[in-house]
Amino acid sequence: MRTVRYYLTYEVYRSSAVILLFLIGLFSFFTLLEDLNKLETNFSFIDILYIQILSFPILLYDLLPIGLLIGYIFSLSELSKKNVLVIFQISGLSNTSLLKTTWLITIPAIIFSLILSEYIIPISEKKIREQNSKFVNKESKNLHSTGYWFKEKIEDKIIRIINISNIKTNGQIEGIMLYEFNENLKLLKCLIANQGFLEKNMITLMNVIQKNIMENEVTHPKLDLCRKNEPIIKTEIIDKYIIDTKLNSEYVFEKFFNSEHLSINELFNYIYYLNTNGFQTRKQTRALWHKLTYPLTIIVMVTISASIVLLKIHGNRNINIKYLLEFFLE
Repeated sequence: MRTVRYYLTYEVYRSSAVILLFLIGLFSFFTLLEDLNKLETNFSFIDILYIQILSFPILLYDLLPIGLLIGYIFSLSELSKKNVLVIFQISGLSNTSLLKTTWLITIPAIIFSLILSEYIIPISEKKIREQNSKFVNKESKNLHSTGYWFKEKIEDKIIRIINISNIKTNGQIEGIMLYEFNENLKLLKCLIANQGFLEKNMITLMNVIQKNIMENEVTHPKLDLCRKNEPIIKTEIIDKYIIDTKLNSEYVFEKFFNSEHLSINELFNYIYYLNTNGFQTRKQTRALWHKLTYPLTIIVMVTISASIVLLKIHGNRNINIKYLLEFFLE
């Protein structure tokens, strides 16, 4: 059984690797042609090639199930033509054992996909953002003319709204305006800063103008009757102001990139952040379920490919679920 497993592993992964390289090359070529229209005239071919190389893990992750499906069908078909599968069955390898063997040799592919999803792709996505911020046409940077808007709840019954004009991939932010409201949506505080830094769960603002909105306490109602409802605005200049926040750079850029490029842990945290602040999470929940069911997708693809080849060997053209179950349980 061990010899059979090693032999099938070699044949299957060799075929799948060739298929995946072909598919990745094909998709990369069309993506390259698409990206040429988005870049400035001062780019070089090396820069474009670097972006395509960074996209390699993302393409590999997206194409892995279909690549394994085609690779399994091709390799098992070749073994069938050489009567290798017939020899396996004569030596005592049943259909159920062969199916279990195909599942077993798929485990390395599942582990590899998890490594891609949780570690390599998030890093690759960050590098792609850095490169795109350097070479993407300036016109595309003005798509959000009012900047980036975020809302979060802080303490009890306090709502914070943050507006950022420009966000750079290194965490530097520009044109920041921060508003804090009470439960009745009454403005309590306003912060204005030209520059700052966005880090994990923290925003650092430089040269901040802070405006505190306070109720006007009338000490002499007869004299101040006309100003009774006017608030008092107290202005302060602060060199450095640190704000504790649930926002981080991953949440910021996720609004404009694919949620599936985040790791499972980042998706859980982001969904919690959105639920806490009353935002919709359908897109992120769908991406999370896609990641959680990804190993099952690979197993289903492998099962389909093994079923197609084995049924072809037995000459059955009428494939249905009942026959398929009887076939593997025989």
